[in-house]
Amino acid sequence: MIVSSYLLLSINSGWGYIGVLLAPDFPLAMLSTFVIAMFLAFYIHVANEFLETRYPYRKYIYKRLISQILIGMAAPIGFELGLASIYFFIKNGGNLVSNHFFAIDFILVVTFIVLLNGFYVYALDVYKFKTKISFEHENEIAPVLEELGQLRKIHRVKMIKDVPVQLTETDLEQFGIEKGQIACLCKIDGVITIQYFDKTTATTKKSIKMNGKLVSATDYFQINAFCILHRALIFQAVPIPSRRIRLIIRHPFNHLVHERQRIVSQAKSGDFKIWF
Repeated sequence: MIVSSYLLLSINSGWGYIGVLLAPDFPLAMLSTFVIAMFLAFYIHVANEFLETRYPYRKYIYKRLISQILIGMAAPIGFELGLASIYFFIKNGGNLVSNHFFAIDFILVVTFIVLLNGFYVYALDVYKFKTKISFEHENEIAPVLEELGQLRKIHRVKMIKDVPVQLTETDLEQFGIEKGQIACLCKIDGVITIQYFDKTTATTKKSIKMNGKLVSATDYFQINAFCILHRALIFQAVPIPSRRIRLIIRHPFNHLVHERQRIVSQAKSGDFKIWF
């Protein structure tokens, strides 16, 4: 709108594109054009927000359209006509209808108002759509995803607890461990997994030694302080001389955050005596 007004002043004033900058009324004319354009933009913005709140587009489409024409277009055009009438009356007492310059400028003003209304209708629809999507994700999709994640964790924990125990491939005596001293022992992909339970803690202390000290329940929970099960220890058996076997204790799962099971790098090893 400001650029269009500048071109109109340059063409109709006779000063030219450069000379019009030196015209006495040019700063005031451009300032008033800028102020009016900003006022119209602010007014149309507020009017469209009001219509969006009062008449939702799909529910009150006809009332919204009529109000859009009256409030968003007719009112600012009437305001522009009123200002122009006052200007021409004060200047020379003329009539704005017979003024060629105003006719061209008026067409530009109407075009500006119509385009601005269309822009705000589109912008508000896009904003409303994004707000709806964000609200649905925050209040509907996100809780479902969180519950689904919890179900996956529960399912994985259940699968861990229900791992079949196979003692046929493992000779307990070669590890210096008697059957009555543990709850269960299984071998999965070459990794020896020993699961201790509270009821076997006393019998476990009687036979299993780590570096000459008894493996107490306190030591066990210190090793597995961040294990969600607080039950499973994974041992990697490494034979060493002097009738001993070294068991490397590792955390079996990384807080069950990842979808796939993996062994973390933290480990603690101990030399166990082989009892025959």
